[in-house]
Amino acid sequence: YGRRNYGGNGYDRGAGYGNGYRADGNAGAGAGTNRSNAGKPVKSLWVRFPDMPSYEAARQPLEELLVTMPGNDVVKIYIQDTKTVKEMPVSLRIAITGENMGRLSDRFGSDNVKPGMQNG
Repeated sequence: YGRRNYGGNGYDRGAGYGNGYRADGNAGAGAGTNRSNAGKPVKSLWVRFPDMPSYEAARQPLEELLVTMPGNDVVKIYIQDTKTVKEMPVSLRIAITGENMGRLSDRFGSDNVKPGMQNG
């Protein structure tokens, strides 16, 4: 009560709780920003699947591909039949480049791989 939260509490609270920063200075889960780009939009990449069984069948190959594209851009999965959105963990963030978009489009279809923006 009356204390300021500077993010040094050691908990990963994520967006909507406290200030969204972990004690190590990185953005909390889902925060979408870090201290160097606070307030700027963060790039995101959407990969669409028709249903959960399709996603589950492609999950491991998708994750193996994402690991080869390290960066700071968020990857989101959209399950079409249930309208479910899943954000991939920070360890699977990528660099959205033309080359990486091409690799993902080749594997999952250009209609199913789309770049986007999200507010920080």
